[in-house]
Amino acid sequence: MNLLYNKGGTEFNNNVTDFTNFVTIPGEIMQKSLGELKNKAGTTTCKMFLSSASARAESYRFHKHIEFEISLILKGRGVYDTKTGRYDIRPGDVFIFSTNEYHCITDIYADDGSGGMELINLHFHPSFVWNIGNDYLSTNYLKIFLNRNKDFTNLMDRNNSAIKTVADAILSIRDEFVNKDYDYDTSIKTKIIQLMITIHRNFNITDEHSLLIPTQLYRRMENALNFMDQNYCSEISLSEIAQQAFMSRTYFCSVFKESVGLTPWNYINIKRVNRAIELLKSTDLTITDIATQCGFNNSTNFNKIFKQLTGCTPRSFRP
Repeated sequence: MNLLYNKGGTEFNNNVTDFTNFVTIPGEIMQKSLGELKNKAGTTTCKMFLSSASARAESYRFHKHIEFEISLILKGRGVYDTKTGRYDIRPGDVFIFSTNEYHCITDIYADDGSGGMELINLHFHPSFVWNIGNDYLSTNYLKIFLNRNKDFTNLMDRNNSAIKTVADAILSIRDEFVNKDYDYDTSIKTKIIQLMITIHRNFNITDEHSLLIPTQLYRRMENALNFMDQNYCSEISLSEIAQQAFMSRTYFCSVFKESVGLTPWNYINIKRVNRAIELLKSTDLTITDIATQCGFNNSTNFNKIFKQLTGCTPRSFRP
């Protein structure tokens, strides 16, 4: 299904989204945080934000991240370039991305009367939905991110009768972040798992013959992830990381890839590059200083990895 769909569709109904405080800049996506949840180590494991962007054409700033992502298009039309193909964007579309999957909205049409594009982005770390401490429960819903079949596409099937249920679930999670009622954090996690189960049950996108890691290993993997999140800008070795999970380096790399969806070094490099982008946009530090602060041992290595992950040079992210 690596096809570019024809333009069309109607604007997706969105009750309470308010983008009046956004300042949009051509070629940039502006984000308004709805909230975030952190684990005991202080690491953000779940966040949701509203995004707005004005018209653009052939704007290529690919990005990857260490979280799972589910996005709902609220308004606007354009083109999404993803790992599985280029897709025409319509209101009501839902896109799903695993860790380490590049994606970029390259085009937003200015002639459709929508005044740009608006979407909801839900990001959550794999560990947020691992069900640590509930070893008797299945985690097969993780397969929608970690064990896809050959028919999987980042754009969810518009013609599937369950697509509205998926969109409504995303809006319901949005409401939990906005309203922050009692136990909203637990409700958000419950609703995200239910959303994943809905996708797993109703969309034929997973490899049901594949196996996930034993759930009892998740606690040890969480220890390693917390160590990586707290030290990714420092000089750390694979042996040090694997020790946090009480595993050999080889076994740790295998379990990490199976449970998070990318290698340990890809995880660290993505975090380093995303931190570098923040510094490039918000400080006057030299590129060499930023590279050093983000854990890269030289500018050449920094520039190479930065280009691999974003498709751009560090200098292009300067305001």
